[in-house]
Amino acid sequence: NDPFFTMVTAAAEAKASSPEDDDDDDGKEAPPKDAAHHIADSEAVLAKIRAAQRLPERAAEGKYVGVDAMPRCVAGDDALLLDGVAVDEQTGGIFVACATAFPRCEPGMLRWWFRSGCATSEDYRRWHPGDHVECHWSDGWYDERKQRTPAASVDGEIHFVKEALGADLGGKAQSIRVQFKAPAAYGVDEGVRRKANVELVLCARIGIHDRGLGGWIDVGHMVHFTVPTADGFELRSRFWLGDLDIPTDNALRCCKTPLVAALNTKLARTFAARIVDGRKSLFHMGLANYRHATEEFAVLASFLAEAHAASSSAVGRGS
Repeated sequence: NDPFFTMVTAAAEAKASSPEDDDDDDGKEAPPKDAAHHIADSEAVLAKIRAAQRLPERAAEGKYVGVDAMPRCVAGDDALLLDGVAVDEQTGGIFVACATAFPRCEPGMLRWWFRSGCATSEDYRRWHPGDHVECHWSDGWYDERKQRTPAASVDGEIHFVKEALGADLGGKAQSIRVQFKAPAAYGVDEGVRRKANVELVLCARIGIHDRGLGGWIDVGHMVHFTVPTADGFELRSRFWLGDLDIPTDNALRCCKTPLVAALNTKLARTFAARIVDGRKSLFHMGLANYRHATEEFAVLASFLAEAHAASSSAVGRGS
């Protein structure tokens, strides 16, 4: 078994069995924790994760695939990279693959987290107290109707976040928007999902805000999908970085064609990684994404079941 995968499972199990989460000795339930206590708990989990972390040391040769391979990823094609970072030597495109164990969790809990659970900046910082700064969602997304509708989907919604990839290593916080898309927009249809026994798929176009380049710029894609395990599920995440486009709300959209052509080159991508983002190489750019993703979902796995249960209890009480 992968040592990092094993460590993530152990961290989640240790958190779930922690004595501080038990009822008081007199039989009364412990008072609910506030946001500061939740974040402190996540900080402790994150420290354990980092102490046992094993990161890729180099790019996986010959394993880069474009975003058109997303359906193959969800289908479980073992010929594709399952864990690590790959760089296209010709174009400078980056492909990142990682997986996180979610013991004692169901895919519906993860759907709830994106639909209702991560509603505030405090929730967002609990998810990764080292890198996450603040967040908000599309206008009107977190109204009461959608919070109470289990079938509600995030497809078409936007999560605006401010985060760093490795703040402890000097990573700078950036304004990012995650535009959730219907899986079918990437070719991931119901047939692919059923054949692979995948219950939940979350797809998104990733953008960053750069005033010098007219505002919002689309820079990548991601997919998260669940695979059942004996005691919960495994979340598999795939990222494609460096696929740049100028969206319609960018101030320089009138120059889209030449800008897109100039930005989607290995030279421009290397410049962005080294000069703009401060990474040693394109591989290290992908590695920062890999590290952040494995950390944030390992932290989430440590409290997702607890947070979901607390939310369900609050709804039941009418609060």
